[in-house]
Amino acid sequence: MVASYWDMACAFVLFGAINDEMFNAINTEQVAVYAKLQPFLAELRGMPGVPPYLFLKHLEPVVLRIPDAQERVVSDAPLHEESQRVADRSQSLRSGRSLRARCPTSAAARRLELRRSRLLS
Repeated sequence: MVASYWDMACAFVLFGAINDEMFNAINTEQVAVYAKLQPFLAELRGMPGVPPYLFLKHLEPVVLRIPDAQERVVSDAPLHEESQRVADRSQSLRSGRSLRARCPTSAAARRLELRRSRLLS
């Protein structure tokens, strides 16, 4: 939803409904959204069936017209690294070991551990 919102907002700028200087003076989140998705744009654009707003067709040109766009995008690059750490942590929380660590006495954790040990033996 965030990508579609900012792509739509940037469409207003591209079509002249909102002045781009004013838009960029009061908003900065579009730069962070672009910085976060930019490493995946080529792949997303090559995938069939991906919603068009994920191509950032309107967002990308608005962000790149900002005089210090490249510096801003690079400064937001740690957001991608942080989101990867969150995704990795989320994956580990879904594993049985994390469930066991969070709820050592829960019946669900014991059943999951038992299933895992049967599969491994």
